[in-house]
Amino acid sequence: MRYFTCVRYVFSALLLLLLGTLPAASQTSQAEIRGTVHDEGGGALPGVTVTATHVDTGAVRTAVTSETGVFLMPALRRFLHLAARS
Repeated sequence: MRYFTCVRYVFSALLLLLLGTLPAASQTSQAEIRGTVHDEGGGALPGVTVTATHVDTGAVRTAVTSETGVFLMPALRRFLHLAARS
């Protein structure tokens, strides 16, 4: 009888431990950057190349701003350095 009680407690503890890790599995280390590039007067700057460089790996991603100066870089890894060039 005592053996089954112990097994039940161990099984319950393991089940709670496994269920507690489910929310962590859905987290990701990716992000996206959205932004608008404009001049000093506030006007949109179309056709500007925006570059994101991963600090650790040196991997480079680029995006070009739209007619309204908007850019989007989806699925980026963390720890980036961002720069814009016309």
